[in-house]
Amino acid sequence: LLCTAAGICWTISISMMKIVLRDVDPLLAQTFRLPFAALLMTGWAIGSGQGRDLNIIRYGRTTILLLIAAGILSYGFGLLLSLFAIKLAGITRSSVLRSWTPIFIMLLAFLLLKEKLRSKTILGVLISSVGTVMVLSF
Repeated sequence: LLCTAAGICWTISISMMKIVLRDVDPLLAQTFRLPFAALLMTGWAIGSGQGRDLNIIRYGRTTILLLIAAGILSYGFGLLLSLFAIKLAGITRSSVLRSWTPIFIMLLAFLLLKEKLRSKTILGVLISSVGTVMVLSF
């Protein structure tokens, strides 16, 4: 259910960004939208009673560095490159290319995190990726 809700949020957001990108450069669009998302998440964390956990100094150095690197890669470069892809190739084409993300995640989880590759997982990821390409290609 949460993944479905996340997918709906992502779809609405990307559709809105396609409209925004008619007038705004992808770098500026990303620069404007990230601080607002950060403020919302901070307010949510405080409102849910997790405000004391926002003190990043209390976490270990490795955790802090991983948080920073993941933020830069995902919310910095990843989303920025997605916006450039939408502007240059359109929503449908860029969505097809992004549908391959689970394949890369599965491979990296296996190689870096030593997660087991199960045949059902491999088959599911391949079917969903191929299915997305088929749906968006027709």
